Formats: sequence, structure tokens, C-alpha cells
Amino acid sequence: MTPRIVVEGDADQFEQAVADVAAAGWTIRRAQRLAQRSAHPMTPRMIEPDQPNPQPIDRQNIVWVGRVENAADAAEAILAAASGAGVVAHGVAERAVLGALCDDLRHLGGLDHRVGRTAVVITDSDRQLLDLLAAGESVGAVANRVYLSRRSVERRLASLREAFQAGSQVELLTAYRARLDAVPAPPGSRDMPAVP
Repeated sequence: MTPRIVVEGDADQFEQAVADVAAAGWTIRRAQRLAQRSAHPMTPRMIEPDQPNPQPIDRQNIVWVGRVENAADAAEAILAAASGAGVVAHGVAERAVLGALCDDLRHLGGLDHRVGRTAVVITDSDRQLLDLLAAGESVGAVANRVYLSRRSVERRLASLREAFQAGSQVELLTAYRARLDAVPAPPGSRDMPAVP
């Protein structure tokens, strides 16, 4: 199952959804102004643009990421999902366009529609701390691995516990795991993200 997420919120909420999908191991492909593009992002000839010798991309692990400002953008997102890619769309179009987009994505196999929800922002360094703790490392060992003082790590964890409204480290890791589980993992990936 690929992620299908429509965010009707601010840019930070959208970027957090993208970060969650990337953390799950998906390959992110950001769309430019969709209506101005000459080729669809999911064509069979899709290639890795940053490589000197472009190679075909495995479309099963691709997530299309972009703004949906009009019906043409919505059609592009639906076409990407129908061709097997995941979708994370920042919905800023009219209500009718977004409603049709959400309905179509639901028909293709499910939708995570985020309206007005503010997700806890997790930075890459937060993810690293939480992944290490989830792997069984102690707070002291985590501090050594990330080159921070134990006190700095404890302060950051306290801030995360407050943000997640968790009363203990176990509750924090449970909430973090639930958030990871909300985004399906790519085919062939492990249960937990790789620990650096």
C-alpha cells in the first residue's frame, strides 16, 4: 500500500507529512508547477534526474509530492496514484476540486486526509534520538552517539514528551511508533527506520 495523504493546512503541516513519508523510506519526487510540465511524472521512462547517467526509477517506491491549486493539479495527483505512486498533496484549491481529489484517492485504496490537524513537528535530529531509543539504547548511549550532553538529550526528550502529551518515555516511544505506523512502509523495507 502506498501513502495517499492530502493536507489542507499550512506549509509546515504539509512539510511534516512529507518528512514522515520520507522517514518511512519512500523516495520523494517533488512536482514543479504541474500544469506547466510537459510530461507526466509517472511515465514509464521516468528517470533519476540528479544522476550523471540517468537510470529508470522503481515506481513502486515513489511518492509524488506537490501543491494542488486547481483541477489540473488534482488530475496529475490522481494519475500518479493510479499508476502506482504514493501521493502527498498540499491542498490549496477550491473545496469542490479538493473534494473530488479526496474521493478519487479513496476509490484508489484509502486516504489520510489531514484537515486543520497540527502534527507534532519532528526534526531529523528528533527522529534520530527517538529511533535510537526505540532500538533499545539508553539516554546516555544516545547522547554519546549524537555527540550531545546527556542533559541536552534529556531536555529534548522532555520537550518531545510535552509535545506528544506523553507522561513517560515509554508513552513517547509508543506515540512515535503510532505516528510511524500511520504511513505505510515501502515494499521490502524493515519495520523500524534504519538507525544511523
